[in-house]
Amino acid sequence: MSNLSALASDLLLGVLVMLGQEPLDAPRIEVLEPAQLQQRVCGRKCRVFAWYSPEGTIYLDKRLDMKRNIYARSILVHELVHHIQRLRTGHRAQNCGDWSRREHRAYAIQAHWLKVHGVVSHDLRLQARLTLRCRIAPAKS
Repeated sequence: MSNLSALASDLLLGVLVMLGQEPLDAPRIEVLEPAQLQQRVCGRKCRVFAWYSPEGTIYLDKRLDMKRNIYARSILVHELVHHIQRLRTGHRAQNCGDWSRREHRAYAIQAHWLKVHGVVSHDLRLQARLTLRCRIAPAKS
């Protein structure tokens, strides 16, 4: 198991314990060059550091320093929340309202995780309010 996979498993377990939920398997994680990630998510240059794909893979920007940067780890926590959401519901977000609720929940858990680790981040709640816009393609059958 790679260091990143081990970290993801540990973080996932921590989030599940925090939520009072049963263990789940960690998702597949791929590290990409920034341009590759931006193209995959936005189809052009954009501000994205991580993404949980509809297929259940977490894609991370290779510039994220998971070893030394707690904010980078919190981004992984955020994406792991989406993994939990998908596995618990059995599907990805079905509409704009569902997507928005999932994002707000992921930001809230990310902020709580940071607080537990000694970092108070008001920026996450503000970022959630300022940047959340629905970009959902219809669910594939």
